[in-house]
Amino acid sequence: MKNAVLFLIFYLIILNGFAQEEITINYQDMRLTSKKSKVLEPINYGDFYTFHIDDINMFLYQVTIKGESIKLDTPVPTELQTLFRLSKQELKEKVSEEPAENDVNEIETNTKELKNTLESIKSNLDFNISNKEKDLNVIKDNLSNTKSNQKDYYLILKEQEIILELIKNENELKEQIGDLISDMDSFLNDLNKLLIDISYINVQKIQLIILATRDVSYKQMLADIVNDNSLKPKDPLSNFKKLGQRIDALKIKLNDLKPDLDQPNVIKLEKEYKKIYDAYSGLKQDDILTSYSQVLYLYNELQNKSNFTAKAPPVQANADFVNYEVTITPAKTNELGAYKNEMTFEFDVPVKGGLKVDFSVGPIFAFGDGALDDKFYFEQTDIDNTGVLKKRDNNNVLNPGIAAMMHYYKRSGKNYSWGGLFGVGAGFQTIEDMNLSFYGGLSLVMGKEQKIMFNTGVAFINVDRLKNGEFNIDTTYDTTAVSINDLTEKVFKSSFFISLSYSLASRNNK
Repeated sequence: MKNAVLFLIFYLIILNGFAQEEITINYQDMRLTSKKSKVLEPINYGDFYTFHIDDINMFLYQVTIKGESIKLDTPVPTELQTLFRLSKQELKEKVSEEPAENDVNEIETNTKELKNTLESIKSNLDFNISNKEKDLNVIKDNLSNTKSNQKDYYLILKEQEIILELIKNENELKEQIGDLISDMDSFLNDLNKLLIDISYINVQKIQLIILATRDVSYKQMLADIVNDNSLKPKDPLSNFKKLGQRIDALKIKLNDLKPDLDQPNVIKLEKEYKKIYDAYSGLKQDDILTSYSQVLYLYNELQNKSNFTAKAPPVQANADFVNYEVTITPAKTNELGAYKNEMTFEFDVPVKGGLKVDFSVGPIFAFGDGALDDKFYFEQTDIDNTGVLKKRDNNNVLNPGIAAMMHYYKRSGKNYSWGGLFGVGAGFQTIEDMNLSFYGGLSLVMGKEQKIMFNTGVAFINVDRLKNGEFNIDTTYDTTAVSINDLTEKVFKSSFFISLSYSLASRNNK
């Protein structure tokens, strides 16, 4: 039980680690209203995201989507490099197959020729039977006249039996041919059904292709197809199989006729049957079921929602933005139609979460007693070369400088974030006299790409202070032995500061 629980926990961790979120825009909304506000909502740092464009007809457009994670790098200021010893980096699927009506029409033509030949043979049989029936009437008259001559009577009677047998055989043959002609009519009926199926399929193909070229939403496409029953493909397989069975049955019945027909008619019927069979074989080679399968495929695919969704490969949001570059290329749906313009655009999706470090440089202003240098002077006394040490009021309210700052904060995905900072600065002095200052505090980071930082906190500034223990205020000193510069030393004092700095960022692929 314990192992099962541990496995379940491990499985949930793995499943969560590979879960994918979705970013979607609606193409029809974007095309008609340029509405993309949903895309700009922040996404979670570290998660995998798949970008979708919904309601875009993939039979009409070729869509290419390139997604990548973008980080914003800011150059590390020289002061901080030195301090930390850091280093510097395309619908259309062609479905216009040739229709099979020509092959079916050829079968129909050849079948009618075979039927005409059979009817001609049947007509000849009718003529022969009529003649033989006339002969019978003559024989009957002869029989009544030859009753006295028994020998002649039996000869005439034998002749009558022969003619009756011939009439019987020819009637049976005529019946066979009539049955075969009836089968031919049934064959032509099945052929006509198949021709209707084929014609209907080709009409449906054109209708569905026209539907596929419409720039509509998936919901609209689905409604147009479902509500039109004439678009649903009818399987021609049943009539196709019946046609093959009829052809096989014709062969058997023609073979049964051969012994009773003269050679010229046998040869003629065989040639005409071969034409039918060859045309049917050609029909099978062209395979009308291919047209049906294409129409059925198109019918089903136009109802498949995935064919109205362009999907990009997943991208992990492990930087500042996920950038998507989209190219939508229209297919030319008609040789006489106008070309549609290709559409290319890109956009950034901001990321929220994860620690971000930025660098900025800007003016900084320290204020308070700890931020100002002490100023001293000697007040002249009555004694030559002596003076009383006095402290001069420093009327400066602020101590200005320039600082290089490092800001660390959690991405908010918005136009502002709160974070901490560490800075190093120097006052407006000569290079020889420049003294470092250190800053720590809070930053309000404003902006998503190029950022402005409003900073405040505690500053530790190198300022002038009276040398402790060596000199005292209101004390008299020999001015020839001591100068003003000898009275002070540099010490770090804390104070408050405010600053407005700018972060110059460059976009780089993650």
